[in-house]
Amino acid sequence: MTTSRTQRDDRRFGLHLVRRGLITEDQLYEALNQQASETPPIGKIALHSHVLTMKEVMTILESQLEKPRLFGELAIDLGYLDDSAIADLLARQRAVRPSLESILTGAGIMDLESLEREMQLFEDLIESP
Repeated sequence: MTTSRTQRDDRRFGLHLVRRGLITEDQLYEALNQQASETPPIGKIALHSHVLTMKEVMTILESQLEKPRLFGELAIDLGYLDDSAIADLLARQRAVRPSLESILTGAGIMDLESLEREMQLFEDLIESP
């Protein structure tokens, strides 16, 4: 199952699974932590895709030490990137972030068929008035 949902969407879907008693809160916490640890930061993506230089990335990271703000916000403030470039980097990040489903199935917590069924139920619930 390949998706490009946001991390917030994954958390909401994970909470749905917890409420339905299909996974525990601890399993969701661990899966989301694994997802976060396996997701490359946008600075790394920008560097590898030649959107930013190493010097620019380091300047942004140094600025984060002084002003705890998001990498993209500082990149814009420093004039290195614009909103469109940040949106592209975030889309690339979502594309390579492991899905919650792949983590849960890989750990043997749930099978793919059950996850797909629950995803459909979840989507139906959030789309209904």
